[in-house]
Amino acid sequence: MKNLKQLINPLNFRIMKPLCIFILCFVTALTSCSSDDDNNSEEGGGEMSNSDLIVGKWNVVAINLLPNTDCELLSTLEIKEDKTYLEQTYGGFVGACEPDAADAGTWELSDNILTLTLDELGNATSLTTEYTILELTETSLKYEFEDSDDNGSTFKEVWTFVKNDANTQTYSDTDVIGKWGLESLNVNGESVTLTQCEKNDTVSFYTTKDEINIANYIENTTQNNTCIPSTSNDYIWSISEGNVLIADFNNGSDTNISLIKELTDTSMTLETTETYTENGETKTDIVIGKYKFLGEPDMPDTSNSDVLGKWGLISFTQQGDIMTITECEKRSTIEFESQSFTDISYAPVNTGCQIDYQETGTWKEEGTTLTFTYQEEGQTFIDVATFSIVSDVLTIKYDDEGFMTESAYKKL
Repeated sequence: MKNLKQLINPLNFRIMKPLCIFILCFVTALTSCSSDDDNNSEEGGGEMSNSDLIVGKWNVVAINLLPNTDCELLSTLEIKEDKTYLEQTYGGFVGACEPDAADAGTWELSDNILTLTLDELGNATSLTTEYTILELTETSLKYEFEDSDDNGSTFKEVWTFVKNDANTQTYSDTDVIGKWGLESLNVNGESVTLTQCEKNDTVSFYTTKDEINIANYIENTTQNNTCIPSTSNDYIWSISEGNVLIADFNNGSDTNISLIKELTDTSMTLETTETYTENGETKTDIVIGKYKFLGEPDMPDTSNSDVLGKWGLISFTQQGDIMTITECEKRSTIEFESQSFTDISYAPVNTGCQIDYQETGTWKEEGTTLTFTYQEEGQTFIDVATFSIVSDVLTIKYDDEGFMTESAYKKL
């Protein structure tokens, strides 16, 4: 928050096992494509050729050299029956994505080599690019190609897609709202045995009254024969084209992407993908988690919180130093209602005093932690702080990568 606000990086909460609804866990190809293009149909088998399989609109779900926070994962590739294609890529980061100029051209497929030829060069370095297909099914496409950096060094990129089939059911935000419990886990085609404690893992999706989609998950680990739950930060979530579930913390500082493979009233199956480096070797893993519907989502209950009410600023500390604040700045307030907060900051201007900024949003209390969710200039932010209340004085502390601020308020 701005009251002398520092934007907070997410708490270093990470799930240490491959459950990860949002933490994109590691993946390898489950199937491989035939090395033959139009001759891969078995006689009388009626199987589709690779040229038939590749036709359609494909959504990018993983790029090996980019973090899963990258905006480029919203890119699409449309392969058309008339041997033309249309590619739409994005630049920036999730939360501030901008579409690049679309590329159009023609395509050819020979054995496992896909060749794309641009109609116009544009910003590309070559009209023709060859892609080696590593996997091709009715629903998934994976290829690699060689690229080079500004220094002339070459490297290989691996892109993974899922088909955006017009005949496939499209899910909306309301379809996933609720509380979901982990039932089973599959990593690279192999079933993972879950402990009874791990089977208590849940994820909740809900929408605030300000129409902000919030998700949080609870991981359970066994410590000294006791099952201990840990709750994640709040994530902003949405479902994009192709049933891709995007969960984002602070506009791209921590973003994870999952594919909704199946969703009914009682169950949900998510597939997550991540490429990583191990011992100098690039690897990719696929994790498929199945969840059962448990009912209403876990939402914060702040109706009996001690922070409820209106508080006036009395002091501000930065890096341990007490800062001098004016009488005008002391008019700043923060007010907590059962489902929302309002933060108003005043600042002297010339000889007068006026509102510097005003923020409203939702909040939740968990132990000594306050989480604020609000929108600013069209973007959604989540700030995390610690707090204490002593003798009707509310103290809110922020730690922004070691930069400490502390605001003290008196109950009004």
